[in-house]
Amino acid sequence: MYTKLRFFGFSEGTELVGPSRRTFAGIAIEFFWAFGYMFLAAIAYFIRKWKTLALVISLPGFLSIALYPVIPESVRWLLSQKKVEEAAEIINKAAKVNKVKLPDGIFDEKNFGKEPTSESPKRATAIDLFRTPKMRLKTINLLFNWFVNSMVYYGLSLSTSNLGVDDYIAFLLSGAIEIPAYALSIFTIDYWGRRWNLCGTLVLGGVACLLTILMPLGAWRITVAMIGKFGITASFGIVYIYSAEIYPTPVR
Repeated sequence: MYTKLRFFGFSEGTELVGPSRRTFAGIAIEFFWAFGYMFLAAIAYFIRKWKTLALVISLPGFLSIALYPVIPESVRWLLSQKKVEEAAEIINKAAKVNKVKLPDGIFDEKNFGKEPTSESPKRATAIDLFRTPKMRLKTINLLFNWFVNSMVYYGLSLSTSNLGVDDYIAFLLSGAIEIPAYALSIFTIDYWGRRWNLCGTLVLGGVACLLTILMPLGAWRITVAMIGKFGITASFGIVYIYSAEIYPTPVR
């Protein structure tokens, strides 16, 4: 449930804004992940029984069900499904709240390049990720990137107790380093593109992780490990944006 809500929130957030704001919207939500990460260290410090801790941090997630009536459907998805009237209702409501006047005829069928049809649009499936050679190559590449990012990110996050300092402080620092990583990503990926930033941050994280093997317990290991966490956190934020942009709306 948590995984579904996290990816739903990301997709919804990036699809409700224009391309010029997609980078900011897609990465800004990660700041709340970082704050929650640090907050968890404080909660765990006072709640030492893991079963009680699991309940305390899990039960609030059910409150997200109450958001269902107020969260709008993705306008891009509605348009891809030819549900123009529903999309128009959401956009008109947003324009009213923001006191913006929409151009006349913005939701005319001719603006979408196709005449109205009674046929239902073809429903995208997971098979579409591998249907064509180019799409297949992109999918395999992204799957590998997600595998590497997840493995290194959670490997570093779950091994903070091996840094030679207090477990709670190490965990707190591991969350705090994510804030500058996400902040830097917002500015760099629009200037130097997605590929170079993704590759560069992955290399930075990988090299730093290898160097921790040579470092003794203490300040030096913490410093190098946090550099590695910085790199892999930045790449994790970038791969979210990359994945969202590389696929068409129905497939995404």
